[in-house]
Amino acid sequence: GGVDLAAPENLDLLGKIFGAKHVPLRLLGRIRDQREFHRPDWQAVIESVPEELEDFDFYFDFVLGQVGRLKALWEE
Repeated sequence: GGVDLAAPENLDLLGKIFGAKHVPLRLLGRIRDQREFHRPDWQAVIESVPEELEDFDFYFDFVLGQVGRLKALWEE
């Protein structure tokens, strides 16, 4: 619940992670198009977490909201 990717300390870390892997930050803008690609793996997540989870779309939409706050990193 307390994730804030747009916090200054996380922006720096995010930039370093993507930089170390030589991955352009603009790829974050394409996550929205990958929903159905990742959906089949959701069952493995359910089986690995002891607590009850929300459905896949709940978490995917959360990630989209967080990534949306970072749009300025890859758009000028």
